[in-house]
Amino acid sequence: MKTDPRGADSAARMGILWTAGFEHHIEISGDCDMAELLGRLTPVGGGDPIPLMSEIMTVGRRESCDICLKFSNVSSVHCEFALRNGLWTVRDMGSSNGIKVNGSRTLQRTLKPGSEVAIASHKFVIEYEIPEGVTLDEAADGAENVFGQSLMERAGLSKPKRS
Repeated sequence: MKTDPRGADSAARMGILWTAGFEHHIEISGDCDMAELLGRLTPVGGGDPIPLMSEIMTVGRRESCDICLKFSNVSSVHCEFALRNGLWTVRDMGSSNGIKVNGSRTLQRTLKPGSEVAIASHKFVIEYEIPEGVTLDEAADGAENVFGQSLMERAGLSKPKRS
């Protein structure tokens, strides 16, 4: 694992996190103040956790994204994480390689703590605490699995195939 010679605290203040096993690094724009931590994304297989510092965070290859993943299979603006009513959601922003939550491709999904999110082929586990009074039933965001239907079914021109 690469480390900043000035120490992890210095790297966190600079907003740079190095991950194990990758040639490239992950950059977080802005300063990291742990008092503002709303959650974190922990890379599956090792690496430093990525702090979720604001209620809306974009992820992509562009340096203007809040979380910059410098990998060729990550789109310039790949997805967006948003904290709504105490629950994190992820939304695909028209990426080429998509997002998956717990192994299922999706366009948008509310995330439970511990959910695995794959951004292209890069997997993370989201960690956060649900505030008191918020239930996971509120996580029903109505996002349907559009990848489970043909275009004809989506248009209402044919019936789904029975298994």
